[in-house]
Amino acid sequence: MAEFKEHIAWGFMGGVALAVAGLKLNYVRPVEGGIGVILAMVGAGIPDIDLGKDPITKEKKESKPFRIFTSFLSLGISIIFYFYFLNSVMNTISFFQKPNPVISVQGVAISVQGMFVFFFIFVLFFVFIRIFMKNITTHRGVIHSIPFAILCTELAYMIFTSDYILTLFISASASKMLPEYFTAAFFLGYLTHLIADECYAIGKGSFGTGATVYSKKSPATYFLMYSLVIALFFVIKNGVTLQSLLARLVSL
Repeated sequence: MAEFKEHIAWGFMGGVALAVAGLKLNYVRPVEGGIGVILAMVGAGIPDIDLGKDPITKEKKESKPFRIFTSFLSLGISIIFYFYFLNSVMNTISFFQKPNPVISVQGVAISVQGMFVFFFIFVLFFVFIRIFMKNITTHRGVIHSIPFAILCTELAYMIFTSDYILTLFISASASKMLPEYFTAAFFLGYLTHLIADECYAIGKGSFGTGATVYSKKSPATYFLMYSLVIALFFVIKNGVTLQSLLARLVSL
């Protein structure tokens, strides 16, 4: 089984290859190509966010990707909900409306009350996400699968097509297909991880566990994943982005 550093290296090489091709075809600029490389490395690290087993004690062991992922995901969600709290309760920002690269936050955002609210939200999501991940993941489980890779890629595309994200990255001289390029870089990185695991598994009795398409041990889980993949496909086809989806959810 490849180590975390090796997966990141594979993701880096895949991202560089894609960036070079994009630059040669005048599809992206150097900065955008560099962002694509980073996204490929992120994609290459995602499959190892599941919990592994200690080879001696056989107990579940937190990996470095698991700790990093749960921490940053908690932080990201906390920031979104914190800004929404300020918008809905204190009427200080307008995060879910038409994007503005500069978010104006009044003094309340850095007040004692504001910091307390942010800390409370962060701890809440941090604890919930870690408990959730510990109960649904196992090493080389569903996260090491093709449908989960596609599902993550669809979510990534919904992020990259959000107006707020586009405002941050796309300028008049940038490619109109930049969201597709970023999504391809992320998927390529994810794919290099699964392929590398399968290559390292040859002759070791674990071939076929690094990039599964179905498992008889958890048919319900795979049915759910494929259902979500199909559902998100139609959601994306109808032009729904993550930003617009969040806006609809919080307005309920």
